[in-house]
Amino acid sequence: MHALERNFMLNFHSPKGNPINSLSFTSNSTFLGSGGNDGIVKIWDLKKRAIGMSLKAHFSSIQSVHWNQDDVTIASASLLGNFVHCTILKHRSRNIIGDITLHNVNSGIQVANFSQKSSQGVKMVKFSPFKRNLLGSAGMDGSVVVWDVNTRQPVANFSTAHSSRVNAIAFSTFNALLMCSASLDQKINFYDINDKK
Repeated sequence: MHALERNFMLNFHSPKGNPINSLSFTSNSTFLGSGGNDGIVKIWDLKKRAIGMSLKAHFSSIQSVHWNQDDVTIASASLLGNFVHCTILKHRSRNIIGDITLHNVNSGIQVANFSQKSSQGVKMVKFSPFKRNLLGSAGMDGSVVVWDVNTRQPVANFSTAHSSRVNAIAFSTFNALLMCSASLDQKINFYDINDKK
């Protein structure tokens, strides 16, 4: 093991009882976002080798985190939405926390939260590499949804995409309309997001 790897292992650890479930680098690998069982999105400053920001995002465990194209917004997904007291950079406010939460990391403020109707939670979120306002979500109920984060409304809803939990989604980095999903039903489905359903 290289010395650099040992240093990261020594300095980057989650407190006992709070396993990390998801990681996402910024585009220039300056920061790393993480989400775990404590419902907090942590922004790790890789140059300082320390947590730069902690964002209360969810009432239950975070399953997925992902940065948008400009590395300003981080999305997180949870299995359960609820009311929580949100503490961000010493500011306290009461917020409704949905299955999906967006934070602006420049200000440390929660900018959006939303849920699918009759949702069983969200396993994964990913921003489109082409359109910064589009966010894909993989549902525990087998659905795949593409959201407009500005309106917080679905622009494409593949509600019967799978017969069981969706574990992964991916946007093509070559075709702006192509995405796919994988599920416990052992299928990989491909979508033209213009089809909408």
